[in-house]
Amino acid sequence: MGDHLVITLIRHGKTEANERKQYLGWTDVSLSTLGRAELKSLLQLSYPAGQLYVSSDLKRCRETFVEIYGEECNGNSKWRELSFGEWELKTYEELCFDPLYQSWLTDFYNVSPPEGESYSAFERRIIEAFHETIDRAIEEGKREIVIMTHGGPIQLLMAKLVPNEKDFFNWKPGFAEGYKVITTLEKIKEGARCISYVEVPFKEKRNG
Repeated sequence: MGDHLVITLIRHGKTEANERKQYLGWTDVSLSTLGRAELKSLLQLSYPAGQLYVSSDLKRCRETFVEIYGEECNGNSKWRELSFGEWELKTYEELCFDPLYQSWLTDFYNVSPPEGESYSAFERRIIEAFHETIDRAIEEGKREIVIMTHGGPIQLLMAKLVPNEKDFFNWKPGFAEGYKVITTLEKIKEGARCISYVEVPFKEKRNG
């Protein structure tokens, strides 16, 4: 395989906050009953295995990881979703008359939630977490990486790994779904387009 890398990015399962369409960033909530049921249905399909596993430290990611892979995974706070600050657990209907919120909707990259995280800070954090993970994989001689994280980090990384095709907002990973990316160390260092990617979980059954 040389310098080839296989990187699987998986979004956590659904929570009650997701069901209520609330902004959910750093608030630490568990999977909902519906989320667990949907996840069990997806477990009939095939998720990629890895040699190195990493996860956000928030419960919804760690619980999803246990459901899929059958064991615990140490959490890393750098893999968290963007922090929505004072808008955490608020809905569009609760915020729509706030001028700052409207500005954020039209200029997401430059306007930040009050007491929340700017896009630039979020991007720096996720890129740092990504390169730390790659460095660890190389140091340990591993080439297949599974990252259990949130929708925002996956959107950001896919826009970086598959440039010139889709931007941040065009990537829409479903709950307990994501992407398997095949690339190389050289391409990552150069910021070049990956070799290929597919959606996960794979549609074939686990045992056939």
